[in-house]
Amino acid sequence: MTSLSTVRAHNATLRSRLGPGLVAVFAGGTSGIGETTARELVRNVDAPKVYIIGRNQTQANRIIDEFKQISPNGQYHFIAGDLARLREVDRVCEKLKEKESRINLLVLSQGILRPGGPNYVGEGLDMKMSLHYYSRMRMLTNLLPQLRAAGDSKDNGGLARVISCLAAGREFDRLDYDDLSLKHNYGVLPAEGHACTMTSLALEHLAAKNPQVSFVHKFPGIVRTNILRSLHPVLRYSGDALMATVGRLFTVDVTESGERFLYTATSDRYPPKNLAGTVKPEDGEVEIGTTGERGTGAYPVAWNDKRTMNDKAMKKHREIGGADKVWDHTMEVFDTICVKGQEY
Repeated sequence: MTSLSTVRAHNATLRSRLGPGLVAVFAGGTSGIGETTARELVRNVDAPKVYIIGRNQTQANRIIDEFKQISPNGQYHFIAGDLARLREVDRVCEKLKEKESRINLLVLSQGILRPGGPNYVGEGLDMKMSLHYYSRMRMLTNLLPQLRAAGDSKDNGGLARVISCLAAGREFDRLDYDDLSLKHNYGVLPAEGHACTMTSLALEHLAAKNPQVSFVHKFPGIVRTNILRSLHPVLRYSGDALMATVGRLFTVDVTESGERFLYTATSDRYPPKNLAGTVKPEDGEVEIGTTGERGTGAYPVAWNDKRTMNDKAMKKHREIGGADKVWDHTMEVFDTICVKGQEY
């Protein structure tokens, strides 16, 4: 476990280590972990350029006003978009690409906690599956040229990193490869397992193809955020009461989570594949990646920055070419929805 004091000491060095002008995009950044991670970045990095992506303009205005008070020399932008819809993701990414040739950090935390379903969003995908997997991968692939450019540059320490905030370590040993989107066999638990496992496999695939970018699948723990807002009022109030009492013994404060996510986003322990043999982290070794080797460029990380992965399950998927199967399916979904304009 990485101590909170170590996290804070590392974050305090970022102003000098990364320099001014770092570009960071926070998808789902109007609340929860995305918001607090963005806030910690603004506190610790000189003159950052921050993009917040979400639906809530009022929340975004509040956050941006606060950021301007914390670091007046930074630049802060809100781009409105419904990230459950892939064609909306494309529109948002086009706006980002018009403004930026390099992106140093992409934090993907859009999501919902909603029982029941499926809940289709108009493109043939369930909302949970779309937010937790497909829209994240669509945004990531759209912005890969900007991420690669950041990794090839010497500016801002050459930082080029993607973090998907989901459920590393909870990979399922079985995936329905004939129905990866769960269009025909949907269930809440299978949806969570599919999104988690597909994320780990997809990031492993992407790290091998993009050696100048590092990819992190991070499990945040049970964080005290407002994610319960999407539940039925009775469940929401019960959950809030539980969080306010005994839940505090077993949960992570949202501010601490933001500090830890910033650490994960910037530590040399998680380098891209092409730098794994050259960097020397100040607070430990280069971490073991998803394949069980150090410095692979794809890292499964727990809330406390320890490695976490269901290696037995991932080994089974690798033996049958699971990463390629998942990625081929993902490209098929993108082609159907985003290129052909059809429902999947």
